[in-house]
Amino acid sequence: MICNFDNKIFGLNETITQLDERITLIQTEVKKLDDNNIESKENWLNLNSNFKIQKQTILSIKKSLSQFESDLKLDSTKSKIILNNQFYDRFRGSIDDSYAFYNERFNFILPKIKPVFSNNIKLLDLGCGRGEWLSIAKENGIEGLGIDHDDKIQRNPSILKNLIIGDVNEVIESFNKESFNFVSMIHFLEHQTINYICDLLNNLGKLLSVDSLLYIEVPNVHNPFISSSNFYIDPTHRTKLPVELLEHLLEIYDFKIIDESFHTINSTHKSLLSPLTKPDSRFYSHDLVILAQRV
Repeated sequence: MICNFDNKIFGLNETITQLDERITLIQTEVKKLDDNNIESKENWLNLNSNFKIQKQTILSIKKSLSQFESDLKLDSTKSKIILNNQFYDRFRGSIDDSYAFYNERFNFILPKIKPVFSNNIKLLDLGCGRGEWLSIAKENGIEGLGIDHDDKIQRNPSILKNLIIGDVNEVIESFNKESFNFVSMIHFLEHQTINYICDLLNNLGKLLSVDSLLYIEVPNVHNPFISSSNFYIDPTHRTKLPVELLEHLLEIYDFKIIDESFHTINSTHKSLLSPLTKPDSRFYSHDLVILAQRV
């Protein structure tokens, strides 16, 4: 009986030992959980602190961005005023002053286009600016339509009813084919990117019927003074267009050049079609003028 009792005691001791081992294991796991909880709590506190810092940073950035947008809007408004009114008056003269320049150009081109259309000239002026060209055309019995993206500059009141404000490419895509037979772009192309120019010539090719005329005037970038200095007076200038590049582009989009010339401020015209004058006029003339025909 004593032996059985000893066996029971031994069994209980073994059970107690196993329980102690389990308790120790549980205590170890609990300690790990406590350590993890402490670490998690610290991590949570760090994350919460970082979140608050990031939130404050975002709010600060939003405030700065809002102020920047506000300043940008003011700068943009001021810039438009400078580039449209003060700029025009300083570097191109008033509307009355620039009238003589456009009148001289019109008198140069009119004899070249009248035989083609007789008295049925349907003019579209792209990048019409202040409207001098349209005004002179009207005085010569030609009603024209102008397109310009800028609605802020001062314009001749007589052309306002014949003016569309908008993107040139988008507007001409809305016209019916053969709505116009004479398109002028006077110091307009140099303000565009080369991709925009290609899209424009493509659209004009679709708009104009065969024999319609295209009149282009751009700064003469063969003149070193124009190319290296004067071209950059206007910060909206984007693309220099040497005559060879324009010839290539016009050919691609089905326009044949029928007249090329370099113009100077003193109204001298040097024809590019004459080999004797081509080498000289490139280097002192101010503007390149091209008359092309849709083929």
